[in-house]
Amino acid sequence: MELALLFFQRELYRQSVLLADEALKTMLQAVYIKINGTLPSSQLSVGDLIQHVRSYVKLDLDSELFLINVHLFFCSEYDRSAYLPVMEVVSKVLVKADAILYRMSLMTAEEREGGYRFVFQQGI
Repeated sequence: MELALLFFQRELYRQSVLLADEALKTMLQAVYIKINGTLPSSQLSVGDLIQHVRSYVKLDLDSELFLINVHLFFCSEYDRSAYLPVMEVVSKVLVKADAILYRMSLMTAEEREGGYRFVFQQGI
């Protein structure tokens, strides 16, 4: 997420959201590993990962929909030329992704490890 912040500051909005999406997928995989003690199959989609970790990390519906929408809308392979992300929208996406990463990390990190630290402040 620190790299996403750097890209955001350089007005590379689409790239910053792509990095946030990767961070979210990685955290979902970390939770999956914590629960199952094994790596998730590479064929599991973001939706499948969410389904596997939903009860463990206590994701609410809003967070689940956000994760799926970020992945599908910002990061899919459809024609993105019609949508150019603006700073205000990307800022909100990154702040929310940061908050979800923090909440999920509380379920995976040991106390002595410290866990995830917020990268984005509410008013970036």
